[in-house]
Amino acid sequence: LPSALGWVSFVTLNNLLGLGVFGILVYLYRYRSHSKARKRKLKLAEKAIEAGNFDDAENLLSGMKGPTDWSTALMFHPDISPWMRYGVPVVQFFLLILFVVANLQPGASVDLYLKIAQDPIVIPDLFLFTLAGTISDMLIAGVYFLAIVIILFSGCYPYCKVMTQLVCWVLPTSKLSAKRRESILLFVGAIGKWSLVDTFVLFLMMVAFNMRIALQEGDIKADVFIVTKFGFYGFLFATMASLSMGSVVLWFHRYTTDYVELEEGGPM
Repeated sequence: LPSALGWVSFVTLNNLLGLGVFGILVYLYRYRSHSKARKRKLKLAEKAIEAGNFDDAENLLSGMKGPTDWSTALMFHPDISPWMRYGVPVVQFFLLILFVVANLQPGASVDLYLKIAQDPIVIPDLFLFTLAGTISDMLIAGVYFLAIVIILFSGCYPYCKVMTQLVCWVLPTSKLSAKRRESILLFVGAIGKWSLVDTFVLFLMMVAFNMRIALQEGDIKADVFIVTKFGFYGFLFATMASLSMGSVVLWFHRYTTDYVELEEGGPM
């Protein structure tokens, strides 16, 4: 069951990323089509004005939206350096990949250390902790609330947060107002701390599985302990980096949109 859930998660994430890329391509195609249509209408309006058909020119120009000011987007804002304009999307894309890899890799393993007389024996990977396995075990044990929390905040929300930050970084204020952009960034930043709930559960497991057993007056000793793996460190690093990037995006948003009102006749 855990392996099946892992593959389902992998296929779902691939589909979501594919839909995201497809949506971006569709948006760029529509933007290019609208830009061409606008230029064509402007040329027809100019010809109509030259011919003296002012009514036709007015009909062509009425209802036509003005060009989108992309300089109001954080990615193309003149006050933001080119390194940060393109560096933030690159880092966010890297975090998406890291989240996918970390969720598919084991977060930790239960290992057994045996010592018979003076001969040590290590038995690794008796049990593996994965995101899909943790959710499956909780569902089987009937811990539905915690399983749903982990699914939402450790399985789905990290990807939604990164995509939301990318949207806030790319869209201009004509598509996403500055006030709404700040509200969205504050919301995803406040909820993002819950992505660490899966890490907290793993900490509890590390304490629970740390056992030492002595048999036959100390001739046989058994130590059960948890060894953290790449999935744990990758997810923890990606979550912390995602929270930090949310603060970076919010700072640049306030840097480019905030203003101070001075009293008339007051100090400069």
